[in-house]
Order: sequence, then C-alpha cells, then structure tokens
Amino acid sequence: MHDIALWLIEKRKHQILSPFIHSEHHHHQFFLVLNAARGVVVGSCALNMILGMPSYPANDLNIVVPEGEFDNMDEFITVRLGFVSGTTTIHRIMKGTIQTFTKYTHLGISITLSEAKDKDVVQVIMKSPTTADMSFMTPRSAATFYPDMTFEHVSCLTDTAKRMVESEKFGSMRCPA
Repeated sequence: MHDIALWLIEKRKHQILSPFIHSEHHHHQFFLVLNAARGVVVGSCALNMILGMPSYPANDLNIVVPEGEFDNMDEFITVRLGFVSGTTTIHRIMKGTIQTFTKYTHLGISITLSEAKDKDVVQVIMKSPTTADMSFMTPRSAATFYPDMTFEHVSCLTDTAKRMVESEKFGSMRCPA
C-alpha cells in the first residue's frame, strides 16, 4: 500500500508540472534544483497537490526560493527549460518579504520566481494575501497552514491583502473597484 501511495503522489506531482515542464527528465531535474535551493512551489499548483487535480486552474508555476538561491533556479528556467525572462517588478504588497522577482514565459505559459529577503521562505508564505496562498509544495511534501479551511475551499484575506487598493491585482486575487 505504501508503494501505491508514493506512486500516486509522484504521478500527481508530474501531472501538476506537465503544463509548465513538458519533459519527464526535466521534471526530475526541476525537483533536484528546487530541493538544492530549499525552494517551494506556491499558488494554485500547491493547492492542486494538496486538494487533488484539478481543484484550481493553474495559470502559472510560482516558485519561491530563499535569499541567495535565485541564480541557480533562474538558470534552470532559462537555459534548461527555454523560458524567457520578462517583468521583474515586485508587487508593492510583497516588497517587505521579496527581494528579487522575475516572470518568465514560453509558448504562452508562465513561471514566476521570487527570492525571499531571508534565508528561508516562511515569511513570504506567511505574508500571503489569503490563507489559501499559505499552501506550498516541496519536492517531497506539501503543506498548508490552514488545513481545515483549505479542505473546505474557504479562504480569508490577511492583513497583507487589506493593504491592496481598489482594482489592484495580485496573483489570482483582485480587489473590487
């Protein structure tokens, strides 16, 4: 039973990555680089790992790495996967926790890479605009800080989101006009 469970988890991870990383070989490389960087996947991909496929539309692959780990992940995304770097503007509500940001595109698909201002990514996750955004996936696990709410598909705004102004957008969240 243990082997079947592990197989199902691996299958789900690869299903989640497939829209962004087409090669099975690159899936394994991605997890090696992510693990070496002590990085995490956040956003809809992490929620889909926790809740099952496809609970939320995954429009982009969002990666957060600790301070000092940006360059290796950037190189993997651009050189190995062939993505082109685009905007580097950090959303103003995240400037307190993120020091470097890049959005990459390739064939209409997006990956975002954020580098934390700290040696770990916890503050970036904890300063997310909603409780649903406080979910993350590592190469070996997935977790959420609000499991009961997450499994009930309930999310609350945090103090970070309350700093957004009308019609401002962050990730999949938009403040009403």
